[in-house]
Amino acid sequence: MPHPEIDSTATQAMHSVLGRTIIVTGSGQGVGRGMAHHLGKAGANVVVAEWNAEKMARTCGELTELSVPNLGVEVDINERDQIEALVAATVKKFGRVDGLINNAQTFRANMPVAEVSADDVEVFYHSG
Repeated sequence: MPHPEIDSTATQAMHSVLGRTIIVTGSGQGVGRGMAHHLGKAGANVVVAEWNAEKMARTCGELTELSVPNLGVEVDINERDQIEALVAATVKKFGRVDGLINNAQTFRANMPVAEVSADDVEVFYHSG
């Protein structure tokens, strides 16, 4: 049986983030910040979910300069009530959540890898 034709326009529309609301955790720096910029430039509403208020404000300011609709929420991803507040704030501002990029991690061991405990690894695994 021949392969059905693929309509590239329909495929692009299906994968578009235009007008969608995406939460990006850990978006105050590095890869998360880059993803927030990329999504915003592609037309998404971006929620900057970051534990560091200064980094969150910086990313939100950059998105605002690019005319990207955005919301900054200071959040510790280890605290369930803060996650629930993040979602509530997102829905209040944008009406919905269409996607989540779970980029945040809590693993910040300041020691050689050989000295990292199993408990430290468990926290890292469950936070991202």
